[in-house]
Amino acid sequence: MRGVYAQFVVTARRGPAGSADLRYVRDGDAVTLDDDAERLGRSDRISFEAQTTVVVAVPPTPPASTT
Repeated sequence: MRGVYAQFVVTARRGPAGSADLRYVRDGDAVTLDDDAERLGRSDRISFEAQTTVVVAVPPTPPASTT
């Protein structure tokens, strides 16, 4: 299974009620600081991959009776 989160956001409250919250966003867009136009970099989308193995044990069938 593979996938990508189009947008991943974490919000943390800081300061008293009504003050600005701190948001961490990973969405593939350019990264800036405090809504400044200066570009700091780019945030990659978070991707994931998972694998699993399924094992099925089947007991042998009893031999056919010959009567």
